[in-house]
Amino acid sequence: MLRKYFIILLLIFIGFLYSQTSEIDSLHNKLSTSVSNNRFEILYKLSQAYNTISMDLSLEYAKKALAQAQQNKNKKNQAQALMEIGEIYLEVGIYEQALNNCIQSLGFYEQFEDKKNIANILSNIGNIYLRLKQYDSSKLYFLQAKTIYKEIKNLKGELQVQINLASLFTVQGKYDNALLEYQKVLELSKELNNLQYQAVILNNIGIIHKTLDQKKLALEYFNNSLEVKKQIGDEVGIATSLLNLGNYYRNLGLLDKALEIYNRGKEISKKLDLKDHIMRISYGEYKCYKVSNNSKKALSSFLEYSVIKDSLISFETNKKIAEIKIKFESEKKEKQIELLKKSNKIKELSLQRKRMQIIMILVVLFMVIFIFIILNNKYKMEQKLNTLLGGKNNELRQSNISLKNSEISLMKTNSTKDKFFTIIAHDLKDPFYSLMKYCEIFYELFDSLNEKDKKQYIKDIILLTNNILKLLENLLVWTKSQTGNLKFEPDILDLNSAVEVVIQNLETEAKKKEISIKFNKKNGQFIFADTEMIVTVIRNLVYNSIKFTPRTGKIEISFLNEKDKISLIIKDNGIGLSKENQIKVFQIEENFKTEGTEQETGTGLGLLICKEFVKKNNGEISIESSLGKGSIFTLTFNKYNV
Repeated sequence: MLRKYFIILLLIFIGFLYSQTSEIDSLHNKLSTSVSNNRFEILYKLSQAYNTISMDLSLEYAKKALAQAQQNKNKKNQAQALMEIGEIYLEVGIYEQALNNCIQSLGFYEQFEDKKNIANILSNIGNIYLRLKQYDSSKLYFLQAKTIYKEIKNLKGELQVQINLASLFTVQGKYDNALLEYQKVLELSKELNNLQYQAVILNNIGIIHKTLDQKKLALEYFNNSLEVKKQIGDEVGIATSLLNLGNYYRNLGLLDKALEIYNRGKEISKKLDLKDHIMRISYGEYKCYKVSNNSKKALSSFLEYSVIKDSLISFETNKKIAEIKIKFESEKKEKQIELLKKSNKIKELSLQRKRMQIIMILVVLFMVIFIFIILNNKYKMEQKLNTLLGGKNNELRQSNISLKNSEISLMKTNSTKDKFFTIIAHDLKDPFYSLMKYCEIFYELFDSLNEKDKKQYIKDIILLTNNILKLLENLLVWTKSQTGNLKFEPDILDLNSAVEVVIQNLETEAKKKEISIKFNKKNGQFIFADTEMIVTVIRNLVYNSIKFTPRTGKIEISFLNEKDKISLIIKDNGIGLSKENQIKVFQIEENFKTEGTEQETGTGLGLLICKEFVKKNNGEISIESSLGKGSIFTLTFNKYNV
């Protein structure tokens, strides 16, 4: 069943990439033959096409579009490109740059007296200040946008800015103001006869009543929203409302009612292939079955949730990596600017010093001529000049020290960034290139292959894709842990269940190499930790054992209890590690990685992730290994008494 889900998701993913690539290839072909008059439009479309694939490429083409508009001296196109750049920076969270570009765009539109786009930019600036939590500024810009939309009788724009104001009040916890704004928006949407907006607004009002613990009103608005969505045939909206209602009843403890609503929502979500909805509904079912102690159905729901979640992670990875790269480059530019400022300060001090030397020479000459008259003044002047010169020298020394420290800090930052992007460049580019070439060969030979060979090609493609998925997953998890975006939700965890989930997920990998996995299950192995983190740690360690154990090898998983501690031991008879490499595997500076017994590849981040996650859950990880004799990894946690 898991294999079936994965193959379907893989085909969808490949189809998505193919459609995006086709559009981009077409635009690149047009760009290569275009003249300056229409280059802007092609560059602008390329920026928008890359927006869902690579944020750094999207930003690159938006900047090229701006440069083309400047070359053409077309101010309207400049305004359009600046707005696009501002929206990209807003998307990746670089708000200062987003604000700067939006303000420049606003200046152009004010020159043209383009009130619609002025209002759009003001609304965007309001959203930037909302993200920055500068609520007064955010409100001011939203109100300015609202005034202009009213003036030009743009009801749709006015409706959207009213929703933004309601969202602002909701974030501030001013629920009465938020409800008042939503009621205005509701009336305006009725005036426009826009049932789509009405459905969204009714749902948002329900969420506020739910937050205020006004259960009856919340349920009434949720149901009203659902009825409107049914009226307009908005199946996506219906699925969303059923998900919200299911969560609502689950939080009330009405598990049977919640499961019945979840089931209806899942049917619609599967029909429309709404993977995010299916994942969240599966997670809600898992929570219900867990509370009702139905472990079999809970495990089934959790597995379905995990499979879809893993597939969605792979779609987001490129975008996240691009966001990190943009942030790194932005930080690098800021540090370069800082260094340039300090360099200019040093030059200024040097010029001041030269001026002082010239003044001193002139004073000395003057004193020689008038030595008998101003001998006393000469002495005082020399003392004053020496004191001033000493102070300037101290300033110069301090500036040099500060500049050196900044240079060391910048070198360290660049070193860490370069190592990270080296991992991405070598460990992601090669597998994707191999997969692409393998698919090309399969396509070219397809008609001449028999059924057996075709199945073997498909099997190999699935294997390559599995390896790429594991690389992407480890990179994304490591990135989240480094940027502080990884959620930490500790709960009571049975290590037996965690190990069984991992073994079930990796059973196919082990069978491919004819490796046996023996699990010595032991009752009462409870700890208090984040389930997803611990499952990730165990999965990485067991996968490493499979990777570095030759065919027909053995892996044994067991427990050791000592007082208030629980140790999970993963032992294999693989190729092992030297003493030197046992230290390197836990250090990112070493960038240590090696191929498996059948040339399996990796990023070298797996054990780094294990170390961070174990430490995050107040545990310890240790390794015992000898070359040619295998390895023993031990995870030790505080025991939780149920």
